[in-house]
Amino acid sequence: MRKFEFEVQEHEEYGGLGFKPKWFPGADPLSGMAVAHDILEHGRNEDGSTEHELMAFGAAMFIRTDGYYWYRKNSENADESDHISADFPQLLRLHEENFNGREILHCQNGAGGEELWLRATRCVEKGLANCREEGGDEHRSITYVDEEEMARWMCAGYKKAARRARRLNLDAYTMGCLFEQIERDADLNLKSAEEGMIYTVSLEISKPDFTSTLLYKWEDRWKE
Repeated sequence: MRKFEFEVQEHEEYGGLGFKPKWFPGADPLSGMAVAHDILEHGRNEDGSTEHELMAFGAAMFIRTDGYYWYRKNSENADESDHISADFPQLLRLHEENFNGREILHCQNGAGGEELWLRATRCVEKGLANCREEGGDEHRSITYVDEEEMARWMCAGYKKAARRARRLNLDAYTMGCLFEQIERDADLNLKSAEEGMIYTVSLEISKPDFTSTLLYKWEDRWKE
């Protein structure tokens, strides 16, 4: 069983409370979808790098596309490239702020089948188009924007998520349903959350099942 702790904080830019992962100081406090993303689509010992975030985008292709999550949420627009590409402007802003715009590292394990490659490249193309639309010409000359390497990292993340599911005898649909359940639980808890509280998710992925608590720090200290 793994435990994930999030602290309730106010978002500095947009206001409103959200859950900030305690193991990732650079993250923003966000809603239930981000909680499920951090728990299920990121791997162990990830450092918050742009490459690892791209891998998490690839994991989302497996969990949320192949798991029919986006179809259940919005059957009129279940196109993964629309959803994933919407996060690219924030991804590149964080890359500039946290990594000084260094080039994207080479991915050693990014080869994939033709269909997976087409899915990944479509997300990247749309994502960079969103960046250019939002930032004008700002992103046209950024040296680290290597579309092929970005797609390779996404393919690597997809394959890693698929291997993990197979190892646990789970399929994409089960993972997609688990993602939705964690998201719903976090959003429900956020309605009664106050700043400084700790939201803890205890996940038994092999079942799969999870439990959660929302407590003040002093309550967590004395809980049984």
